[in-house]
Amino acid sequence: MTIGQVKRMTHGLLYTNGFFLLTISFLPFPTSVVAEHLRSASASAAVDFYAFANLLTSLAFYILLRALIQQHPESRSLLRPSSLKSAVGGVWWVLCGILALLSPFLSLLLLGLMWLWWTFPFFVRRVQKVV
Repeated sequence: MTIGQVKRMTHGLLYTNGFFLLTISFLPFPTSVVAEHLRSASASAAVDFYAFANLLTSLAFYILLRALIQQHPESRSLLRPSSLKSAVGGVWWVLCGILALLSPFLSLLLLGLMWLWWTFPFFVRRVQKVV
C-alpha cells in the first residue's frame, strides 16, 4: 500500500506522513557529521547521532504504518511485514548506538547492514521465513 492508494486522507495521516518525510530529509545531515568526524575522537558521538536519526526515521515509519492500518484495517496483512521490519529496525538502531560507544566502525558497519536489509526484499523474505 502506498499513500496514493489511501481512499481518504485524515489530518493524523497527513501529519504522520509529513513527520516521516521530515525525518528522511534530515538524514543527510547526520551522514555528513559521520563523514566529518569518523577519524576523530568524536567518532562515537557522530555514529550515535547517525543511529539516533535512523531510529527517529524508523519510529516515524512505524507510526505512519500504524496510522495506515488504523484507517484501512483491510490492509493489515499487507502492511504487517513492513511494520515488523520497522520495529526490528528500531531495536537495531538502539543496539548500534550503544555499540558505537565501544567501536564506532563496527557500529557503522552494522548500521549499513540494516540499510542493505531494507534494500534487498528477497533477503528480507528469507529472514522472515526463518523468524
